[in-house]
Order: sequence, then structure tokens, then C-alpha cells
Amino acid sequence: MRKILSIFAAALVAIAVSADPVVLPATLDVNNVSFRSEGMPDFVIEEGQDYAGTYFDMGAHDSSNDTLLYAEWDVTIEPIQYNLSVDVYNTNSWRVQLYVLNQAGDTVKGLRYKGSSGQCGHYAIGAIDMRDLEAGNYKVRAHAATAWSAMKLKDVIFEADYHGVEVALPGTLLPAYAELSANASVTDGAIAFKPSTANSEYATWNVNFAAAGTFNVSIDMTASNGHTYGVALLSADGASQIGAVAEAQSWDTGVKELGAIEVPAAGSYKVKLTNATQWSEAVLNSITFAAPAPAHTYTVAGGNTDLFGTSWDPTNEANDMVLQEDNTYKWEMTEVTLAAGTIEFKVCEDHAWTNCWPAQNYQLAITEAGIYTIQIYYNPNDNNYVGAVATKTGDAQVDPVVSIAGSMNSWNTSADVMTLAEDKQTASLTLNLEAQTYEFKVVMNGSDWRSNAQEFTRENATAAEMTGNLDNMHLVADVAGEYIFTWTFETNTLAITFPTATAISNTEAAKQVEKMIENGQLIIIKNGVKYNAIGTVVK
Repeated sequence: MRKILSIFAAALVAIAVSADPVVLPATLDVNNVSFRSEGMPDFVIEEGQDYAGTYFDMGAHDSSNDTLLYAEWDVTIEPIQYNLSVDVYNTNSWRVQLYVLNQAGDTVKGLRYKGSSGQCGHYAIGAIDMRDLEAGNYKVRAHAATAWSAMKLKDVIFEADYHGVEVALPGTLLPAYAELSANASVTDGAIAFKPSTANSEYATWNVNFAAAGTFNVSIDMTASNGHTYGVALLSADGASQIGAVAEAQSWDTGVKELGAIEVPAAGSYKVKLTNATQWSEAVLNSITFAAPAPAHTYTVAGGNTDLFGTSWDPTNEANDMVLQEDNTYKWEMTEVTLAAGTIEFKVCEDHAWTNCWPAQNYQLAITEAGIYTIQIYYNPNDNNYVGAVATKTGDAQVDPVVSIAGSMNSWNTSADVMTLAEDKQTASLTLNLEAQTYEFKVVMNGSDWRSNAQEFTRENATAAEMTGNLDNMHLVADVAGEYIFTWTFETNTLAITFPTATAISNTEAAKQVEKMIENGQLIIIKNGVKYNAIGTVVK
């Protein structure tokens, strides 16, 4: 048995950011229809017959009771306003009454329509406002409310009505939102302009801008002849015009960039489309508002690879900042595990080191190990302001990472990492170095640079406390061999163990040692390093 009711939601809705139309979910469960036909033996749908609709035979109906005969369907309806219409076929006068019921069978909405004698076809019934209902499952009931000749109810049609609905921008305004003048009509999802006089035709939409700013306006038009059209931004009540753009075209179709409209503040407005010609029909397909692309890209580049993924890399697009509604920029990373220490970074323009801020690296202190959300801010309009906030969201046990970065490894913060002792009180690293002088610093957790301008020699191999980022330290390696770097966490000190001098044979030592008198003082040159008579390095 085929039982068909057609419920049609032929409306398009524009949403912020995406311009893709969606069909509203007003749906019919055609397998869940029930008929009531008490005392109605002539009310029959025969098995195997192809019915275009539901046939109500009123010939045997008891006119004293209009409610005996009905058909009912389960539907899912959104809480919006619908325009309701029916397609009917009959041989005499008829009247159909429609109700919307909840699942318990209680009537929540009702509307009656009466047709004329001997007529059939499509009839608009009117609006049913569902905005006071929750979205969900309802029933649609059709009563054949007369005892006259047979009536065939073919279709019950629901069309979504968006009159007065606000649209969040930037996005695309689709014509289903239009409040139309008398000379404009909506056809197949577009607005057709058929002006009888210039400026007699317009369409307006209620819109809501989330932020102030400049928006580029484009329009998609189909025209069969010349036309002049424009888009204006009006106050919320439509009484005053704030800005407008316009363009004249002849025999033209497609998307046209009209120009920019300045929105002075966030809030509600009206957008108005006008057509200033009397020529042949022009059709509006859509109006689009788009914030202009930012002039520059801003990227966070820093030394902590746990946070930034790469070390001091302004080309890493994963660290590009996002333009905010107030024209500032923001970068955020959540659920990142960080050790205690200082995170250093810059904000760089257009993926290069040419323009980066601040001049001295920004230092973000992580006071204790844990799981964090890191937010970094940049305002190009406020003296290139850079700021950052670290919010701890959970606890985590994080072992500190200590490395040596310097001329011995091209200042790579991750090339020479110290090994943490079992008691986690110290960390050490052995480097096999040639005899020469090296510049270097200690790096904590990939970005916290430590130095105190110390010069490490065989006679002075233990450094003082290092808590700041001062000038580079120097290692005067007087012989080739293994140099052991040891960091003590409690005191923040570095010691370097030199290879023993006995590792050099007497013959080799003799070749490498030269004595001379300089300014009346005995100077000993060993492996290119000058010492005085008591073994102190002479610069």
C-alpha cells in the first residue's frame, strides 16, 4: 500500500563563514501514517494501486460529525515559521482542516482553509509559527471537513519562512531572508527584479555583525539586460544609511566585487539591495560580505620544541597567529606538558626574520612543571605589543632538559643534551673536542639560556652561579680530548673536567710547548694558548 504526503522545505539559510545552503529538516515518515474512518466503508486505499496522494471519499460521510474522518502523519519540524499550502483535487466544494499535534495527540497549532466550488489545484493556507515550540517530532492531521463530493488531498507543503531572522556576518545573504518591495519576487531561491520604475524595487535583510571593521561586498547577479544595482548598509530600523556601494553593468552576469563597506560597531543592521533601472529582469543570487585578508602573516618562533614543534623557525605555519575580531592576533596551544623554566620567543612577520618582536626575546616564566594552555598575543597597532599568558591546567612530572649550545655545535640547542643523573641532582655531557677556544652557553629546556661570561681554563674549570643570560662563556681547550660538562641543579652551576695533561706524550708535549720573553715576562705557549710562569692564561 502506498501512502504519500509530500512535506517540502524549500528554503535556503545563510550561516556565518559558510555560504553553503542547507535544506531544513522538515521530514515525513511515510511508513507511519494512520487513517481514521469510522463508519466510512467507502474510504479505501487499495493494495498495489499507485496513488499520487491520499484520497478522501466524502460521499458516505456523516455531515453531523466533521471529525470522524482524518489522516495523520508523523513529522519532524524545526522551531521556525512555516508557510503552509495544499494541493487538492475535487469535483465540488470542499474544505480541509489542518492541525499540528504533539506526540501525545494534543493540538498545538491549527489553521482552516475552505476552497471554492468545483475548483482544484494549489492553495496557500497561511503561516504557522513554530518558534514557540521545541524542535522535535510532531503529527500533522488533515480533516476532510465537509460531507460533499469526493476530495483528493495530494500534497501538504511546508516552506520555511525566514522573515525577520538575523544573520551573523561575515557570510553570505541568501534571498530567503529578503523583505521584498512590491516589484520583487523570490523565484527558485533567488530574487527577481522586475521594476516598473527606477528605484521602485528593493530587498532588505536583518543582519548582525559580530565586530566592527571593513567588509568587502560582492554580489552574484543574473541579468538579461543592462542593470544598475547597489548594496547599502542601514541602521537597524532602516531609517538611516551608513554606507553604500554600487556598480553599473550591461548584459552581464556572475559575481562582481562592488567595494568595501565600513561597519562602525558590532550590532544589528539592515542590508539593502537596490536596482536603479527599468530594464529587463535581473536576478540576485546572493550577496557576500567578507573581511579583507590581513596584509601580513604573523608567526610565533621560539626555542621550546615541546611547545612550538620546531626551534626558532619563523616558517612553521603551524605557529601562524589567528586574526581576531579586534584586529589583534592570537596563538594558542592547549594540553602541552612543560618543565619549569623560561620560554623565549618572538613574533615574526611574513615567515621571515626581517621584522620580529620584541627586540629582546619575550620571556615567559613557567614556575612549575605541569600541563599548560599557552596563549600568545600580538597587536601590530600598539607599538607591536607582544604578550603571553601561561595557564596551568594539570600536574605532570617533567624532567628538566639541559644542553650545551655553542660554536662546537653551531649553536644547536638540541645537539648536545646532558644525561640526567639517577638522583636527578646533576646532569653531565662528554664532548670530544679539538684544542682551541670555544664560545658557548647552557640551555635549560630548549629556550632558557644561561651564562655568566665565565672563561673556563684548566686552572679555572668551575663556574659561578648561572641564572641569567649574559655574554657568551669561553672554553679554552688546551689539549684535544674528552671534556666533561657537569650541571648541578641546586646551585645552578657548571663545572668542566679537562682531559689529563699526561695524556700527551713528552715528545708531543715538547713540540706543543714554546717559551718566550714578552714585556720582560716569561710566557709559555702550549697548544696555541699563552700562560705566564704561574700558569695563568694571558690574553
